[in-house]
Amino acid sequence: MAGLQQRNGSYRILFRYQGKQQAFTLGEVGPDEAETKAAQVDYLLMRLKQRLVALPAGMSIIDYLQFDGKLPPAAEAATKKITLQSLRERYLDGNEASLESNTLGSIRIHFRHLERILGPDACLSDLTLADLQRYVDTRAKAKGRHGRKLSATTIQKELVSFRTAWNWAVSLNLVAGKFPNKGLRFAKLTEKPPFQTREEIERRIALGGLKEAEVADLWDVLYLMVDEVAEVLKHIRQHAIQPFLYASRRQSQTQIG
Repeated sequence: MAGLQQRNGSYRILFRYQGKQQAFTLGEVGPDEAETKAAQVDYLLMRLKQRLVALPAGMSIIDYLQFDGKLPPAAEAATKKITLQSLRERYLDGNEASLESNTLGSIRIHFRHLERILGPDACLSDLTLADLQRYVDTRAKAKGRHGRKLSATTIQKELVSFRTAWNWAVSLNLVAGKFPNKGLRFAKLTEKPPFQTREEIERRIALGGLKEAEVADLWDVLYLMVDEVAEVLKHIRQHAIQPFLYASRRQSQTQIG
């Protein structure tokens, strides 16, 4: 239970959360108001414990209790100003120096799909699970590799980029609340065939009746024998050293000339 502590006419509320003793100051209020606030703190802590509500991401337990389980006005105002487009721009600008160029390229592509379906002006404060499910269902109808529909794995990667940018924004108090992806449904992943040797794959293809995607799946599970691995490594070494020898020879000729 939350406890009250009075010092010099000012009240503090003491409480335990996740095994730790914490407190915050109410100030110079009347005893009735202090008792009412302590009872409300007990109620909010009970709802958190029963998992009827969740502590918004980036919000401390003290802020949560002080603001009666609601976002502080400053956080609400900041969240309303953030759109999908502005999140993408701020995230890329803030992380351009720390991310690899290919990673940045993938993020840009992912956000291009997100903005196309959800809208660049979509406010993050209004984003719901239903919006993300609409995105997943729409992307699932797009064309993927080898004549297939886009895979659930690809869609999940796009949402990971979105969630990562969201959490980054939470850490800067640009966005408040958890990324609303809990409960998302994806199409069942297609199971790959078991690993097979080259002879087994070629024999299966020779029988015919396979689609392009099925042939691609077979080569994806190619199992190389020891001698085949050695041959691949030999090929890599040869093709890696030849450009080096050519460059060295050209450099020597230049120096002599």
